[in-house]
Formats: sequence, C-alpha cells, structure tokens
Amino acid sequence: PLTLYDDGQHDDGAANDGVFGAQYSQTNLGGKYGIQLTAEGTYASEPYTRSATAIFTIAPATAALAHQYHDAGIDEDGNGRYEWLEVRAAIQVTEASTYTLSAEIYQGDTFVAHASSRLYLPPGMQTIPLRFFGDAIFASQLDGPFQVRNVLLTDSATTPVLIEAADNVYTTAPYSYEEFGSMTMIYLPVVRRP
Repeated sequence: PLTLYDDGQHDDGAANDGVFGAQYSQTNLGGKYGIQLTAEGTYASEPYTRSATAIFTIAPATAALAHQYHDAGIDEDGNGRYEWLEVRAAIQVTEASTYTLSAEIYQGDTFVAHASSRLYLPPGMQTIPLRFFGDAIFASQLDGPFQVRNVLLTDSATTPVLIEAADNVYTTAPYSYEEFGSMTMIYLPVVRRP
C-alpha cells in the first residue's frame, strides 16, 4: 500500500489543490505495472469509497536510440530504379534481446511510407535498417528530402515494451519519386494491315 498526499511535497502540485501524488521507486524491471487506487472520505456527511485501476509501462533500459542515421537508395535488380529507400538507425544495446524499430517517412505533412524491422541484437552499438518500399514512394508522387518521423523502438523478446519514441529525427537526401518503384513494361503486339 502507498498513501497519496495533497501537501505539495509528493509530486502532487500545490498543497490542497485536489491533486494527490506519491513516489514509487520499486520499478527495477521494464514492463507493465498494474495499480489499484482507492479513495475514501465523506461528502455532504455521507461516507464514500471509490476505486479505479490503471496500468503504466516502465521502459526497460536495454537499448536506446543513438540518434545517428544514414540513408541510401537500394537498387536490388540493377534496373536503375530503387526498390527501397533504406534508412539505417544506430542503436546502443546494453542487453541482448530482440528489438523492433519502426518509423514513417513524410514529405512535409504528407505521409509517404512506413517501415519496420525486427532483429536480435547483441550488446554494443548496432545498426537497424529500415526499408521503405519504393513503390509507395513512387505512388506518392512526392520528391524528397523526406522526414523520418514517429520512430518507435521496442523490446520484442516477449511482450513488446516501448523503450523509446522520437519524432522528426532525420531528413533524407533529396530524391525524386521517379527514382523509385518497379518499372513494368507492357509490350503490345503490332498489327499491320495490308
């Protein structure tokens, strides 16, 4: 049990402002913590009891975004067009685990594409590649540079737990949307009339 206070000395704001708080420091492990709150008192000479439950998440200190990024167009089939825009993100790993990194690219306020990568990573400075689908970039008909936004790093070894979130972390090189996507050629038969 943990008593909440409205005295201005327990992370509760000002004294007697109706906001109660307390400090809880037994969060050694990352994960989801459940709490049950009970308030008792008297209102208009009538006793009352109110209960509520809540869940909060403690991010494990197993990895962190290193805020180092690099991008390149990937032409896997050698046809001169990029099948992927790859953004490589550096991750500082302190505990080996399976991590998932996801992000989106935007042109201004317009969403262009989403990418996600799930990898087992050992301790140390590691790199996770995010591959944004070239067909999605071509379909947007928007030229870069693109902004990398809504970056989420999770520890996915068991139940996914969010470690870190960041927004507007990187701007790519200036690409033309016409550099991306698969090139489909359709050949029609030639019909000649005598």
